[in-house]
Amino acid sequence: MFIHVNYHIMEQEGLTNALNGIRVGLVDDHCLFREGIKSILRETPEFEVCMEAENGKDLIKKWEQLPRNKYPDVMLVDINMPEMDGFQTVEWLRKNYPNIKIAVLTMFNNSSEKAVRMVKLGVDAYLTKDTDPEEIKNSLRLIMQNKTSFPSEIANLLIESIRDSNLEEKQGKEFRIKKTFQTLPTKESQVARYFCSELTYSEIAEKLAYSTRAIETFRVNLFQKFQVTTRVGLAVLLIKYNLVEI
Repeated sequence: MFIHVNYHIMEQEGLTNALNGIRVGLVDDHCLFREGIKSILRETPEFEVCMEAENGKDLIKKWEQLPRNKYPDVMLVDINMPEMDGFQTVEWLRKNYPNIKIAVLTMFNNSSEKAVRMVKLGVDAYLTKDTDPEEIKNSLRLIMQNKTSFPSEIANLLIESIRDSNLEEKQGKEFRIKKTFQTLPTKESQVARYFCSELTYSEIAEKLAYSTRAIETFRVNLFQKFQVTTRVGLAVLLIKYNLVEI
């Protein structure tokens, strides 16, 4: 099962290409696999394999020899290749030809790290080499309509990765806040606790036998250390992570 996402309204250029045929470029270091893909695509008249390369370095060399009107509409790119791998190849394509669609076609069907990295680089589809030939064709059609195409298992891996990333970010923030509080000088720690009360700055100064100017200095330092801009923001952080009692 594939998940297809329409993230733009079809542009005129994409519509024209879909009607006139889809030019496909192949980048894979296995000759037999490239021949297999060419055979699959040639079964359908709308597809034309206009170029092929063994890796990214070979692609760049051959691209320079292509007439502009023969550029591919979509590139099918493998990940694991010598000299210049799929990640580097996608980066080059995105930098130099951002309008060309990119579909990853790889053996890696269970690597959230690789899938997430490719999505961040801006690929339009992530296909595995055991994908049904008709589904490959359908995915190419879809991405030419400004949609994305990802197998459901890859989409699930992406969701899990995003969740893990969010959890790590939250845990990292909590650790930073607690560590910052634990390393505060005693005076700053006292002032931080009083900031979580209803006392005014003048009342806090009187209670701790400090000048109001000293309290202002503590305020500036605490806001900077905890990356907040208000006393309320500081209080919310300290209470949220159980660093003060109210």
